[in-house]
This record gives sequence, structure tokens and C-alpha cells, in this order.
Amino acid sequence: MVDGSALNKLLDAYQLDIRMLPGQVFDIVEKKLIKVLHDEIESAKAQTVRFVNLEAIPSGPHRDFSYAICGGLSQLIDSLVEKKIVVTGIISDPNGLPWNLISRIDKSFKGDMPPDGPAASL
Repeated sequence: MVDGSALNKLLDAYQLDIRMLPGQVFDIVEKKLIKVLHDEIESAKAQTVRFVNLEAIPSGPHRDFSYAICGGLSQLIDSLVEKKIVVTGIISDPNGLPWNLISRIDKSFKGDMPPDGPAASL
């Protein structure tokens, strides 16, 4: 299971700083965070990976880096699907998360937003 709150705690170790260049942030997310997640999933020989509480990313302490984090998670999901690992999860509040990440996790997501929210895109 990949939990948004746990991801925020993992990200603390990487000391992301708002003064970093976007390329530096993407590099850290891809080469460290996503690699750690990928290695954990592979070592567990998981056949299904569930994503939960991803809403904690854009509302958490690393919200300034949501775009890089969500992009890295999208790449991770694509690599899992290529390996025939089932990806599941439910996004209870799509506001603040990019639609292309949501649609990879919640197959029932059609891009519809709740009546009180704008389109979810970063």
C-alpha cells in the first residue's frame, strides 16, 4: 500500500527546498523516492498495489513539490502496470491532484469534479 501521509514522511528525509530548481526536485523524486517505492514493491513481490490518501500530498508539507511527486507516482504506476501488477485505490477528494494520476488509480474516475470544486490539474 502506498499512503500519501507516509510519502510525506519519506520526503522529509530528502530535504526538498523551495529554492531548488525544478529539475533538481524531479531528480530527487525520481531517483530516490520512486526508486525506494519501486524496490519495496518488488521485494514484497506484490501482485496488487493500493494507493490511498494521496490527497495528503497537495495538502501536506511538500505541497510545493506536488507536481514532481504526482508525476513520479504516475511513472511508477505505469511501470507497475507494465509488469502486470494491479494498481487500485480510491481518490476521495480529487481537488489538487492531477487527473492523469487519479485516472491511473481509480478506473471509475471520469474527470467529473464535485459541484463545489474546480477541475483538478496542476
